[in-house]
Amino acid sequence: MGAIRIEGLLSRYHQNNTYQHLDISVLDISASDQTLVVALQDDIDGASLLEHYEYTTTIDVLGGRQWQFNITPNQAYIDSHSQKHWRYVVSIGTLLSLMLASYLYNLRTRESIVEALVDKQTAELRAANLKLGQLSRTDSLTQLANRRYFDEYLKAEWYRARRENQPLSLLLCDVDYFKSYNDRYGHLEGDRCLRQVALALRSCFTRSGDLVARYGGEEFAVVIPNTELAEGGELEKCRAVIEDLKIPHEGSPLLGCITMSVGACTIYPSDELEINDVISAADQALYRAKLEGRNRAMLFDFPK
Repeated sequence: MGAIRIEGLLSRYHQNNTYQHLDISVLDISASDQTLVVALQDDIDGASLLEHYEYTTTIDVLGGRQWQFNITPNQAYIDSHSQKHWRYVVSIGTLLSLMLASYLYNLRTRESIVEALVDKQTAELRAANLKLGQLSRTDSLTQLANRRYFDEYLKAEWYRARRENQPLSLLLCDVDYFKSYNDRYGHLEGDRCLRQVALALRSCFTRSGDLVARYGGEEFAVVIPNTELAEGGELEKCRAVIEDLKIPHEGSPLLGCITMSVGACTIYPSDELEINDVISAADQALYRAKLEGRNRAMLFDFPK
């Protein structure tokens, strides 16, 4: 029904630079004996043909014939395509490397930012906890230790003095006629007066172990570890420093200014004594100071 000049078609095809260095052969495999129809061989001797890269396919055409196409590249063909593939691989590898480096850099940068943020928040939290701890044990008016921290500190020093067989001293101080001061000058002036008294008391006890606290209302307490008190001395000093403030108090029958009564005791803690014993002893001394006219300091003679 017609004729097709396969050799001419394949020759033109083979002349394309893209498909040079290919050995192309066509066989008629319709019968048991295969018949070579045409062969376009780039290397006649076949020395450089790479048979392990051979490609084979079959085609059914008109007339009931079945043909087989065999295509085998030589080394030049493989080399030309390998160079292109090498460039592609290098380009893709370089791109992937740059992307990975960028990702790792961003990851490290983000990690550094997160670490810095965590460190900052940790420092802020630590500072907030420290400030909260200070607020929880500080009297808001006088900025001295509050009653809660006084109780904790006295308890700790009690047990430490008992272990080391050291003396522990306690002062209880009360501003004389303070109720009449509030009634005459008002509570705002009363608060101002208490702040001045607190500052003066703190200036009398500067050792790291001494604790000045607001005991309640116009009463103050001082814990003095490892110290045995005597008449006069520190007792008289903390009484006199309040009188020296010269805060006017026309309602006071004493000196016309704010004064303070002080009760104190020194105790050697032991298994037979309790913490309340030292508070009770200082309170008795304070009561005696008030009973004897106020504006004085009394020491409870506790048996050693």
